Amino acid sequence: MFSKAKGLMFTSSSAVRDKAMVFVFKKEKTVSLHMFFVFYPIDVIFLDQTKKVIEIKMNFKPFTIYVPKNKAQMLLNVVPAL
Repeated sequence: MFSKAKGLMFTSSSAVRDKAMVFVFKKEKTVSLHMFFVFYPIDVIFLDQTKKVIEIKMNFKPFTIYVPKNKAQMLLNVVPAL
């Protein structure tokens, strides 16, 4: 449970290179994301219930907040953005 709550906070970009995190929700919903205490940018892919890509947030910068435009599930591509 602690590792889920911690997410990417206080990790290094080399620790997550070539990895992905997937968050699946029972129902589509809008979920805001924050990058507090994440020290490198990431790319985020939002999927609908049919797994169709509905939004992509490229280069999500450290110490920022993002609210997606649509209700979706999230696939966080945690390979550090270039």
